[in-house]
Amino acid sequence: MHTTLWGVLVSAIRQRAVPDPLRGRVGSVHGLLETGGAALGWLRGAVLTQFWTVTTPFWIAAFAMVVVTAAAWRPVSLSSPIPGTASARP
Repeated sequence: MHTTLWGVLVSAIRQRAVPDPLRGRVGSVHGLLETGGAALGWLRGAVLTQFWTVTTPFWIAAFAMVVVTAAAWRPVSLSSPIPGTASARP
């Protein structure tokens, strides 16, 4: 469910924010980074499980998500991701 909602949200924001002539290129780069990032994450997780337990990659990912969320919370909540639209906060 999360992946579907995230995909729709990212796609909608990207389509509204990127000019028409660049949409295909931006979409291609997004797909490349998304697929490549998943492959590298899988590889990194496999290496970690060789030295520690199977749950180690999940704990590291959870910690990273907490750090990223804390760092991005205020900037994201105060700005609009779509150019030309008003922010939700005054």
